[in-house]
Amino acid sequence: MATNQTSISAQGSKLHISTGLAAIAPITGVQRTNPVVITSPGHGRALGDVVTLTGIVGTTALNGLTAVVQYVTPDTIALAGVDASAMGEYDSGGTIT
Repeated sequence: MATNQTSISAQGSKLHISTGLAAIAPITGVQRTNPVVITSPGHGRALGDVVTLTGIVGTTALNGLTAVVQYVTPDTIALAGVDASAMGEYDSGGTIT
């Protein structure tokens, strides 16, 4: 199911408003980079989508994080403003919503 999103910018702030629900996508890897890159084959996300990460084992600092997709490939997303270079090593699991 697609997510519709609108972005509103004002005075250096950006508000993202999403409607609908995107499919839950399983996470299979986390690159501890700046910005963080999440591997999730066939995730279905697009540039500018707002996502939330949960259930990650290892790189637990990412759990509960909500961020904007900055870069996207069919199997990975990079999250704007999220520096994972000093976070723990990814072990397993997690989902993108």
